[in-house]
Amino acid sequence: MLEASGANWRYVNIEPQLDLLRRYGTRVPVLGRPSDGAELGWPFDAEDLADFLEG
Repeated sequence: MLEASGANWRYVNIEPQLDLLRRYGTRVPVLGRPSDGAELGWPFDAEDLADFLEG
């Protein structure tokens, strides 16, 4: 879905970082929007993704 959206994204491996694993472990994948700090955690669909990217 991300590739199809044309959004810029990067992969972050949270496994070796205990604080991130605790924060995101059950919601992976999680998308973050740097402009306002908003996050979209799994589960989400294409419509949720489009709404998030417009945000």
